[in-house]
Amino acid sequence: MADSLSRKLTTETKAGTAPRVRLTKGLEPLNNPLFSDDTLLLGRASIKIAKVYSGILQKFCSISGTLINKRKSAIYGWNVDHKAIQRIALSLGFLGFTSWDKIKYLGLPITLGPNKLSLWKEVISKIKSKITAWGGQWLTNAGKLILIKSVLSSLLIYQASFLLAPKKITE
Repeated sequence: MADSLSRKLTTETKAGTAPRVRLTKGLEPLNNPLFSDDTLLLGRASIKIAKVYSGILQKFCSISGTLINKRKSAIYGWNVDHKAIQRIALSLGFLGFTSWDKIKYLGLPITLGPNKLSLWKEVISKIKSKITAWGGQWLTNAGKLILIKSVLSSLLIYQASFLLAPKKITE
């Protein structure tokens, strides 16, 4: 499904309908990094571009039978007036932010600057809730250890592959 949406966005980009963003010199401009069910759409902050993306997504959803999770969808703008972001977000029915720490892609916050403990609180909370949910009545200590090593460590490894963990977290 993600591949189909990516092809549609690429087609619209080549036709000049959808925007592209050049992130750095030497890198091909892009508009749609996709992975599984996480999609990041890039473009200038304008109602016009928001409507272009909205039309593409509505058509894709209609054909594929999928839905956009508006609770997990957000608009982010940098170097853009907060009111402009809010107008765009309202037009799409999403939340709008001008702060990096509110936006996530692939379950991780997109962040700039020093790594903070707050970026790790969610993953630690997930681990604690999973351990609690597994309970102590039906699992032996060895069983709990296997689950922790196989399931919970993957949460930490995934996040640590993108964000350097502060010393307090590693301890």
